[in-house]
Amino acid sequence: MKRWAVGLVAAVVFLSAAQAFAVTHYVRRSGSPCGVNHTSIQQAINHASDGDTILVERGIYREQLTISKNGLTIFSSRGARQTIVLPSELTPGGVVITGNGNTFWGFTVRDTTSGHRHAHRLIFVQGDDNTVLENILIGRGPSSYSDGGIVVRGGGVGDGIAAGNWIDSNEVYNTVDGILSVS
Repeated sequence: MKRWAVGLVAAVVFLSAAQAFAVTHYVRRSGSPCGVNHTSIQQAINHASDGDTILVERGIYREQLTISKNGLTIFSSRGARQTIVLPSELTPGGVVITGNGNTFWGFTVRDTTSGHRHAHRLIFVQGDDNTVLENILIGRGPSSYSDGGIVVRGGGVGDGIAAGNWIDSNEVYNTVDGILSVS
């Protein structure tokens, strides 16, 4: 009986330690350490666990992104001018970050939608302690709606306050509000 209990404790400790190691996921690049060669950024986000890294190769990605996990680092291998996200919808945002402690770094997010009669948000941050770094954000241009490049607002997740977010070295064009915090 004691041997079985010691063996069970050892197995639980081993599995817990194995889950503590972060994994890197590649998007549009072969040889991904996670074992899956992802074809979209959202696919990699969905497959990732808290604390993982997602390395995105250059290219055009026609997708809306939702980052609800914690501690992800999502970055472009070639920088914002060569890695472009074209979301088909910008409600609540083209890139929506509801998790905590994530980094979104080095992308162009561009609004190419038409006919949408509501405010657009290129990046919408609702979680805490997230970093949005060195992105280029290009809005749809003149609009009667309050379009935003980066909007930080805590409502709807957690305690309702988006705290400790770091927004640095982003370029914002063709929006009504460049960077707006309404927490």
